[in-house]
Amino acid sequence: MKNKIYLAAIVVVAIAARLYFLIGFVFSDDSYYSFLAHKILQGNYPGHYLGYPIFLLRINHTFLMSTAFKLFGNNEVALIIFPLIFSVFNLILLYYFTKAITHSERAALISALLLAFFPTDVAFSTIGFPDLFNTFFIYLGLFLLWKAYEIKSIWLSILSGMLFFISMQFKENIYFFLILLFLFWIYLLYKKDNKQSLILIPILIILSNFFIEGLIYLLIKNDFFYRLKIIKSNYTYCYYDFFPYTAIKYL
Repeated sequence: MKNKIYLAAIVVVAIAARLYFLIGFVFSDDSYYSFLAHKILQGNYPGHYLGYPIFLLRINHTFLMSTAFKLFGNNEVALIIFPLIFSVFNLILLYYFTKAITHSERAALISALLLAFFPTDVAFSTIGFPDLFNTFFIYLGLFLLWKAYEIKSIWLSILSGMLFFISMQFKENIYFFLILLFLFWIYLLYKKDNKQSLILIPILIILSNFFIEGLIYLLIKNDFFYRLKIIKSNYTYCYYDFFPYTAIKYL
């Protein structure tokens, strides 16, 4: 009970730190996401959108932001409410994940305390970016995959893969973890570990995103390879955006 009180105190301190360093609207990526969110509310998605093409693929974040605007109106409270909530979720998740790995309450509390003041998490908790949503679903998926491997649960492995799948519609970082999962699966195959299928399941679910998403885009946009086309156009957009004076020499 004492440790739970400590955790609650860390959460309160973390929220206080985030509100003290509140950033709000920064007129950067959040401008594009806000535009798309309002277009959803107007029933005119994506409208005359001219921002980073890759943001069109991060539909979960856009829907979550549109929900916030619907509930709280067009203000900075709506912009930061979900990032702040998920920042707290990440802190609590880190506590339980660390405890599961180390079997130490002290290590879990120290980890939570460090995240409470981790500059990147504090900064991203009060701006309209998708990163904290994305990390929450990835780390929750990894936590469940860890438990699945411990108790040999296929259902937890499937649920882990589904969380990875959801995270892909916030941001594409799961692809980096996919490489690590694949290497770990190869290692288990080499060791002839009978639990290797538990790692293969989320790998296949992550890869299935291309097929399932492709079918959806085929129905609504008549383009099975819509994701790949958007990624390619995003590279071109970023090239001109970040290297405007040299792009003409190479394109």
